[in-house]
Amino acid sequence: MSTIFTQRKIKNLIDAPETINSDWNSPSVSLDDRFGAFSVMLRYENGAAADMKVYLEFSNDNVNFARLLETEGAITDSSGTVLYDVSSSGTQYARISVVVTAGSIDVEEIRYTGGQFS
Repeated sequence: MSTIFTQRKIKNLIDAPETINSDWNSPSVSLDDRFGAFSVMLRYENGAAADMKVYLEFSNDNVNFARLLETEGAITDSSGTVLYDVSSSGTQYARISVVVTAGSIDVEEIRYTGGQFS
């Protein structure tokens, strides 16, 4: 029997909104059953004097993560969305990392979407 790509996998990485006012890493998502491209989206609100950088990080052991500097984004607005669309990755785990210079935000949602094998 052959394995085929059958559906999109959608996973929320946080259960409830989280207030971020110091450096923070999201829960990781396993990329083991991923097929092809995937995306990770962070949605935030209630920013107060926010001056932050956001990155996508990858790992093969879910312990030691490497920041992909090309994914740097800025959070300076009171609300917004950061979306990463990744065409391929040979790694096993991904997460979002926020580096805080000043202020705070409420992370409302982090959503992983990608194809999976059946």
